[in-house]
Amino acid sequence: MAATVSILPRSLRRSLDESLRDTPVVCVLGPRQCGKSTLTKEYAPDRPYFDLDDDNLTETALNDPSGFVRGLPEKVTLDEVQRAPEILRAIKVAVDANRSPGRFILTGSANLLLLPRASESLAGRMEILRLHPLTESEKEEKPGAFLQTFLSEGFSPDIREGTGEPNDLPVRLLTGGYPGGCPIRC
Repeated sequence: MAATVSILPRSLRRSLDESLRDTPVVCVLGPRQCGKSTLTKEYAPDRPYFDLDDDNLTETALNDPSGFVRGLPEKVTLDEVQRAPEILRAIKVAVDANRSPGRFILTGSANLLLLPRASESLAGRMEILRLHPLTESEKEEKPGAFLQTFLSEGFSPDIREGTGEPNDLPVRLLTGGYPGGCPIRC
């Protein structure tokens, strides 16, 4: 019997939704394994999805970036786009021909603007969203209150014993924020 995987809602989802309503290209950047692919697949499960970790697909994109982008569906997700930064210029041309919002969702673990083979920044056409590892509020599926508490009530300087729940401080510190490291329900 296969294990059931529970996907935690990400707080960046709202920003992704807002960005796709008014921007042709939205790029979700973040460190490896923080949940970029999962977020974008879960956000739009019916949207065509192409993973440039597939060497054959990447080779096709590198050999003919313009033809590759022309052959894509109207709305598409391209995962690991840093593997073929040459397609950014072709995406620019496609967006200049049709500035419909939400056309491209790109994901990557490298800043596209710093890639040596990237000749195009997509300025004015792309919004960059940064996805970080899971926050404590995402793990708890509760709104975060850190900033509000910090600014209004402050924090107690003493360290308190755990609550007896599996989410006490030592467990939180040891598991970190990456989805694979969460022993509770991730």
